Amino acid sequence: MPRKSGFDCLEEIRTHGTSVRDLKIIMLSTSNSPDIMLKAKDLGATYYAVKPNSVTGLRNLLSEVLETDILKKKQKKFRLI
Repeated sequence: MPRKSGFDCLEEIRTHGTSVRDLKIIMLSTSNSPDIMLKAKDLGATYYAVKPNSVTGLRNLLSEVLETDILKKKQKKFRLI
């Protein structure tokens, strides 16, 4: 992303007014580093997913995300997809 990192955006969203603070946020990254995943969790990501390297993999990932409980308001725990 130009000018801002995903972490910058996540931090801004989580510290912004209440209208966006409770949004469910999926971090989609090429990194599978545990340190990066922990940083996303600490900054308030709801989900973290590693980008697949194929269109089929992306379709499968999107299907999995859409089948999760992401829309349930009570879901508060960080989840690695």
